[in-house]
Amino acid sequence: MAKKIQLVCMFFLLFSKSVCAQLNSSDVLYKTILEKDSLLFSVGFNNCDIAQFENLLSDELIFLHDKNGTSNKQQFLRDLKNGLCKDPAARQVKRILEKGSTKIYPLYKDGIIYGAVQDGTHLFYDNTENTPGIAKFSNIWQLENGKWKLAISSSYDHKLYSGDITPSSFDNDTEIENWLKRNNIKTLGLGIIEEGKLKQVKVYGELKEGITAPYNTVFNVASLAKKLTAMVTLKLVSLGKWKLDEPIFHYWTDPDVKDNPWHKKLTTRMILSHQTGFPNWRYLNRENKLNFEFEPGTKYQYSGELIEYLRKALEIKFKKS
Repeated sequence: MAKKIQLVCMFFLLFSKSVCAQLNSSDVLYKTILEKDSLLFSVGFNNCDIAQFENLLSDELIFLHDKNGTSNKQQFLRDLKNGLCKDPAARQVKRILEKGSTKIYPLYKDGIIYGAVQDGTHLFYDNTENTPGIAKFSNIWQLENGKWKLAISSSYDHKLYSGDITPSSFDNDTEIENWLKRNNIKTLGLGIIEEGKLKQVKVYGELKEGITAPYNTVFNVASLAKKLTAMVTLKLVSLGKWKLDEPIFHYWTDPDVKDNPWHKKLTTRMILSHQTGFPNWRYLNRENKLNFEFEPGTKYQYSGELIEYLRKALEIKFKKS
């Protein structure tokens, strides 16, 4: 282990020979590394989701801490499970990046990127009156079989923090949990999406009494699917890739209505304005089959089936799901 540590120290001293200029925050690699950092800490560390560490830490990880010494992946996971995450329900310590402190540098070999250096400052706080802590860190991420893994991590210069560490509403678990209680909401899932990528996920509450909702809780999105499908459809229309008044049967016809000539009248405009003539859901019918309750375009009637109809047509035309 001592030999490995010597090699690590040499690497930190010499990496500048293969590192390029600091990346701009809009760079794809910068965003990728921050995304991995968020999964590792905002999801993994802050919520005791050990699976994030198992997935993102290199099997050859070397972790250096100026107070607690060095450890490999197995030791790090064991300490985490038996220490801070021994009782996730009572967990209080959270880690956040100091705003504006992150610097990321790409590492190349023969013009091909193989890793990245992430330098920054992180803060640790809990929900008690204890003074928050602050420390510098330097992480070496490397590509292993096409996947980013944390290979070397150092956390140093730990000290008490005297500044304001009031977390945002999204980071303030106590505030959110109190809000749930005040509004009698049993379970809540929150996510932050930036530029089409999921950056953070948090789940609060219980699946049922006494059973905490896990990070990977599956929620029924219900009619939210209508809004998402409508937005995608109208975006395609604005790009000239989809027509509001083109008959849907050119792409999709449900087997239950293929023998009814009214199916050839269905258009996207009728679907988005709830004029298809479909019932809400086919399972509400005695025959459990989709049917027309009136001629499309002549009346209005709310339906969940219609958005599924449109979704299938879109998937067939664009060969995506």
